[in-house]
Amino acid sequence: MTLSPPERAALADVLDPLGLPLADLRTRAAHHGDEPPLDTDLALGLAARTAVLAQAVAAAELGALRGGPVQSVSLDRNVAIYALCCGLFQSCYGQDMTMASGAAAPLSDFYQAKDGRWFHPMGTYPGLRDGALALLDCANNPEAIARAVGTRDALDWEEAFAAANLAGAMVRSRAEWEAHPQGKALAAAPLVTVEKIAEGTPQPLSKGARPLSDLRVLDFTHVIAGPILTRTLAEQGVDCLRISAPAHADPQAFLLETGWGKRAAYLDFHRKGDLQRMRDLALKGDVFVQSWRPGAMAEFGLGAEDLAAALPEGHPGLIHVSVDSWGRTGPWAGRKGFEQLAQSVTGVALDEGQGGKPRYVPTGLLADYLAAYLGAAGTIAALIRRAREGGSYRVHVSLARVTMWSQTLDGPGRQPGAPFPTEQGLPPSVERDSPFGLLRHLAPFAQFSATPGDWALPPCPPGRHDARWLDRGGRV
Repeated sequence: MTLSPPERAALADVLDPLGLPLADLRTRAAHHGDEPPLDTDLALGLAARTAVLAQAVAAAELGALRGGPVQSVSLDRNVAIYALCCGLFQSCYGQDMTMASGAAAPLSDFYQAKDGRWFHPMGTYPGLRDGALALLDCANNPEAIARAVGTRDALDWEEAFAAANLAGAMVRSRAEWEAHPQGKALAAAPLVTVEKIAEGTPQPLSKGARPLSDLRVLDFTHVIAGPILTRTLAEQGVDCLRISAPAHADPQAFLLETGWGKRAAYLDFHRKGDLQRMRDLALKGDVFVQSWRPGAMAEFGLGAEDLAAALPEGHPGLIHVSVDSWGRTGPWAGRKGFEQLAQSVTGVALDEGQGGKPRYVPTGLLADYLAAYLGAAGTIAALIRRAREGGSYRVHVSLARVTMWSQTLDGPGRQPGAPFPTEQGLPPSVERDSPFGLLRHLAPFAQFSATPGDWALPPCPPGRHDARWLDRGGRV
């Protein structure tokens, strides 16, 4: 088992800027097996392997820093591609619970506008769906949506959706996006930002049973990248508490995909006392992860600087992690966005369509999972810095930026007609009884030599638990 020169170069390009130079690490990283052919020009396999391995190497390094064993970590090239679409292969008592069913609404597709260009609206949540249908002035079926989109030019629809605070984008080529002000802003930004925002006294972490044992992660995210990031951290032992509001639940199939390794509680910021409870949880935690628009958390006093300044004496420092669509700067920074729109504007969907109707990559999803794994790597890198030099840190990753990164990797080339799922078959899965029933899900992909990836808890319904932390030893 080893890394090829392109694999090593890609991994170093991710880890070195995070302060984890690959040449200096104790952890041994490797891949084994052969990469399956795919019907795409993108290096999906290399992107998936690099992102998953980056967070695994970072976790193993943190474990060694805490006095745990020095480990080797590896991935199987045959099946690593499935790390980009785990939610397509899950079941409950054998019944298909694929996440694709939750994303197959008529709005979530490519429609040709009056000028012949393509426009992609989104209606993931009821409010977005209803707003989009009202703006389009049409019924919720593909034929009606196609007729409505065909009445205006694609750029007109993009601007109208943005003005109405809705989600939709015109399909662009890669060259068009690279010339766009938002594309330029993202190209100038790091792939993953890890920024020290407050000083603090170093407090080395005590030895844990697993690399991330006894670390508290407050998860205030929604579909999909944010909760996959925290699910990834849960593979190696964090106490993850996911917070949601009763009126803003993710679709059940998405909860089954993202809920592994977490407790789940309700807090409603419009209810007296709940916002203060949220702040108290954040100030007693190690990591706070949110996936709302830039600036939204600051409006509630939950921004990175707000929380860092309010930490109690003796707190080692907070890692504040943000996942968004378009980045923190540029004209689109405050716009709503989703995975499908990132593929649309960056040129990925146009290239995948090969001159016809745009289409998604063979795995369906791309940026949501890449951002999750890369964001997890950045989070763990910040925890390592906190242990060594103290302080609080801001970590940031965006869907469009990681999509652009995936376009820079060299792959094996398109294999027209290559099937997905691949002929090699599905990777190993785990089966666990849960409040939802008997669930089957793809197992963690990164293979650790001493602390195999695992989730302590199966998914549970929102609000299942009280909004409080476990003791550091795991007891309430």
